[in-house]
Amino acid sequence: MSDKNFNRSVPIQMNTLTEVSEETGLFEPSNERLMREIQKGRAILIIDDSVNQLYGTKIRRYFEAHRVYVEMLRITTSEREKVLDTVQSIWDFLEACMLMRRSEPIIAIGGGVLLDLASFAAATYRRGTPCIKVPTTLLAQIDAGIGIKTAFNTDLSKNRIGTYSPPKCVLIDRSFLTTLPDQEFANGMAEIIKVAMVQDRALLELLMQHAEDQFELRLQEGVVAREIFEASLTPMIDEIQGNPTETRLERWADFGHTFSPAIESDCGFSIGHGEAVAIDIVLSCAIAIGKGMISLGLGERVVQLVVNCRLPIHYSSLDTDFWEDAIFHASLNRNGQLRMPLPCDIHGHQFVNEISADELTSALRLVDIWASRAPHASIQRPRFYGA
Repeated sequence: MSDKNFNRSVPIQMNTLTEVSEETGLFEPSNERLMREIQKGRAILIIDDSVNQLYGTKIRRYFEAHRVYVEMLRITTSEREKVLDTVQSIWDFLEACMLMRRSEPIIAIGGGVLLDLASFAAATYRRGTPCIKVPTTLLAQIDAGIGIKTAFNTDLSKNRIGTYSPPKCVLIDRSFLTTLPDQEFANGMAEIIKVAMVQDRALLELLMQHAEDQFELRLQEGVVAREIFEASLTPMIDEIQGNPTETRLERWADFGHTFSPAIESDCGFSIGHGEAVAIDIVLSCAIAIGKGMISLGLGERVVQLVVNCRLPIHYSSLDTDFWEDAIFHASLNRNGQLRMPLPCDIHGHQFVNEISADELTSALRLVDIWASRAPHASIQRPRFYGA
């Protein structure tokens, strides 16, 4: 008998298969896609309160038409409510429902905050309960809602506590976009610009030609709307499929997400995620211009696109210390290296690990010039910070 200590490698297969499907008229009684997921004659719904106000009656009538009983939890969502107390309320609701762990999936209906919270609760309740996502905002439909990350905020940081947990499926109905306020729709457009700038220059040109019209049309029917939507969605799905748990930290999807977390936190989440991403995109383009990675002409066209999408390009009243601190914290989050994706004329994007003080100062000056031409696209730092 061997005197060596026991040692064995144990390969563990985790099921990460999920489905992302566009469903026109998801809650029309004639559409039975969702019914394929209902096995016990009961639907467990977690819904954003604002979505419930607009669509709650239609959703309930849909399930009534299919003779499905509805258990519904309505949640008021914002980054300020994206906290453990809200997760606890979801756990309490699930416990009260006495849901069947495998045959009664949670159906989460709402924007990114609601989907993050409901997905986290599902991932942790009974060590994992199936979850179906129905994203209702543009940002959620092409970014936050299709991923496998779940999270809630702490006093120290946004999305600090979370899991990687794939949903059973993501069902996208673009008709929800018709009732989005301008600001909420603009938040989603920022993420589309992100994809276009570092992944698909054909999409970028399409946006430069049609973004203003599609903003008004809310990406509804038509060839252009479908091309923009699918071109935005596909690279994100490919990134998630190839790097689901972010073992590879050089991620093109981090474009627009180096400075934006610091902006959101600094202003107390008083601006939307997409607005912070837009400011980050503009500053990142200015840095890329300084490094000779893109031309000034391309940078200025992108700035105009951002403005045309009713997004800000500038966060005012800040010195370089703020931006340097943001770079430091982004590096910490990326395991000690900046790994910042920047647009590049030749290859779409490249990753950089260093931004010198001179490069940052020059980029900030360039953004100041752009902001002077579009003063309405500048966000003032909140007064309670003493700016």
